[in-house]
Amino acid sequence: MTNKILSDFKKSIHHSLKAKEEKGYLCVSEQESKKSTIKNIYFGKGNTDDILIIRQNIEDCRPIENLFEGKTRIKSCDFIVFICKNRDLHIFFCEIKSSISKENCEKALRQIRGSKIFLEYLCQNYKEYFDKDFEISLESAKNIYIYPASNPQKKPTFASKKNGLNFEKVKVDSNGNTIQNDIYNFFRL
Repeated sequence: MTNKILSDFKKSIHHSLKAKEEKGYLCVSEQESKKSTIKNIYFGKGNTDDILIIRQNIEDCRPIENLFEGKTRIKSCDFIVFICKNRDLHIFFCEIKSSISKENCEKALRQIRGSKIFLEYLCQNYKEYFDKDFEISLESAKNIYIYPASNPQKKPTFASKKNGLNFEKVKVDSNGNTIQNDIYNFFRL
């Protein structure tokens, strides 16, 4: 994949799906921010052509609503990151949680699985309706579980590579914000 292909995809998707730009950063917010220790994550933008962050905000992302009777909203992770580096596309499904527990890990994995289905749907429709050659593979995508560094918990014994989650601790200020100046370093690229 090239930066141009990713940039074209980014330009075509609806603005409500893209991370907000604030003060030179890309900002993603926890969907349940009132209850969460982490409210916002600010990522340094890097090269804007090689980064795309998709937010599945339940207020703005209508395709994940009203698909089934009795279940008005489909669960999704907080955001999906695309980084194109050296012609390789790296995809990260990210879920923000205030603590680590077996229940939270299981919930995060369900939300990530829902987002993978959504992303496949989005990409297939992009190819179909824009007549684009756009191929992605989710086989090497990483699942990122983000939690506050102030939380004294260490990775629990049940949270191993078997469940597919990679844990990232972030320092949060008193307002619930964290700044990650180097998005490439945060995702270990």
